[in-house]
Amino acid sequence: MSLTKRDESFLKTLESDIVRNGLKLLETTQPVIKPFTAVAIGIAKAIASRNRNIPVQEFNIGLDFTNTPMGARLREGTYIAA
Repeated sequence: MSLTKRDESFLKTLESDIVRNGLKLLETTQPVIKPFTAVAIGIAKAIASRNRNIPVQEFNIGLDFTNTPMGARLREGTYIAA
């Protein structure tokens, strides 16, 4: 299983009713735990969602209208790319 799928399954588990009800039960027995659980859940969600919407691949064709050392100079005009 990939890291992203494991993170997503962890987030689903963290947001499930069983975990939420368990935390509410803990909070009723120990009211001091409530801020700590909120911070811990926030940190866990931030860490688990770190791989969302990240660029997977970046590419540079190198075709432009300026004289760049690594690019190919094009003349101005209309181009169709397929």
